[in-house]
Amino acid sequence: MTLQDTLDMLKKRKTHLDKIIAKLIYEAKVKKTSNDKLGALFCLKRKKLYESEIEKVNDHCRTLELQITTQQFEKCKKNEIAHEKIVFDIFSNKIKKQKTKTKKQKKKQKKK
Repeated sequence: MTLQDTLDMLKKRKTHLDKIIAKLIYEAKVKKTSNDKLGALFCLKRKKLYESEIEKVNDHCRTLELQITTQQFEKCKKNEIAHEKIVFDIFSNKIKKQKTKTKKQKKKQKKK
């Protein structure tokens, strides 16, 4: 399971918890209108519990997003280093060719 899969799973969990909270709010309103204040109070307490769970999920999501970003940055950095090495090799090969050409030209001039 990749980090992205875990992040998607946590986002689904958050939406599920949001739905549960919405149901609890509706249930608390219904209980309050039917004069069941104690039942409404318990619904609101459970709502608060689920909200704290959402905060934990959000924190975990932020951590995963940071890890994903760090991985992408490291991949880019590796690609950049590889690109710089290739460019360096190309230029060093060009310089070597130029040096050999100039040596050959100097040898030809000396022979004349």
